[in-house]
Amino acid sequence: MNKFLATAAALCACTTGAAFADEAPAAEPAEKVDAPLVQINLPQGLTLEGLLELSGSWTKQGDEKETDLNMDTVELDFGWDVSEELKVNVNLLWEEGEDFCVDEAAFEYALPGVEGLAVRGGWLYMPFGVFDFGSPMVSDPLTLELAEINDAAIGLQYGDDFFGASVYAFKGDIDDDSDDMQFAAAVDLKSGDLLDGVALAFHFGFLSDIGEAAMDDDINDRIKGGTDEDGNEIAPADYDAACAFDVAVALEIEDCCTLAAEYVFAADDMEFDGEAAGKPQAWAVDFVVPATERLTLALRYGGSKEFNPEEFPEMQWGAAAEYAFDDNVALALEYMYGRYEKADDGVRPDDSHAVTAKIAVSF
Repeated sequence: MNKFLATAAALCACTTGAAFADEAPAAEPAEKVDAPLVQINLPQGLTLEGLLELSGSWTKQGDEKETDLNMDTVELDFGWDVSEELKVNVNLLWEEGEDFCVDEAAFEYALPGVEGLAVRGGWLYMPFGVFDFGSPMVSDPLTLELAEINDAAIGLQYGDDFFGASVYAFKGDIDDDSDDMQFAAAVDLKSGDLLDGVALAFHFGFLSDIGEAAMDDDINDRIKGGTDEDGNEIAPADYDAACAFDVAVALEIEDCCTLAAEYVFAADDMEFDGEAAGKPQAWAVDFVVPATERLTLALRYGGSKEFNPEEFPEMQWGAAAEYAFDDNVALALEYMYGRYEKADDGVRPDDSHAVTAKIAVSF
């Protein structure tokens, strides 16, 4: 308001002066400068990024067909380099069917004496099952569906241009009356340029309990007991965890293609009251080709086993194309086919077909 009044007063003074100056020469008109209606000056070191995703889909499974239009994602990410040693980020996220939430809120403090070594803590994602495929596919890979975890955690991480390692401790969500902490760890290797324009990346991950990922709610239901969907009684059961591993590799040939693959698997069966309850696993392979400067094509082959078989297919394949109008707006089109495991009665669910179009706006 003060700036507006000062500007107005200055304009009045100039106008009045010109009106009462009998022989003053006419002034050259000032060059017009377009100013933003709203200008936000962020503190030094603070960044703000965002993402909006809108999608339309057609799905078919057996005789059931469905069309939909969803605002899939609203995301705001705040980052602040408080000092050379301390960095903070807060990610706010809303997804279709979910409440608006703090998706990530973490700090990273660089420890003195060893370059690249830092303490990281807060509400964050574990370094497990989150390998970056760099793919324009619209659907998440089944490895991410199985293994993604974000929780309150504290850990150490180290990284340079060729090597990275991290280990985190977190409490987890499985309510088994245990005070044991859970652990996630990862090692990442990058080759740099093996040959001119050829690079390799490797990822190895460990998780102390695969059940802490996508199946924690189902496991808690078994631990507590109750009734199932058909009203049948479920007796409370003791749960024995199974650790899991995550292996991924990516080969990139500059201006040609990228081939990335990931495999997430439990090392042993989860158990309830000493009886085996499955050894979940999932895999995904993406082949990505930059057809032009703005058009990217991709193929995916993946599958899963003993992991929510009614929801996630034992085999899937699909293709996608993404066109980037500019650095901030992209349109993607995907087709995905899925085949499912046989149910306990020996009947296989119908295959699924899905066509999805998504427009993403980043800022």
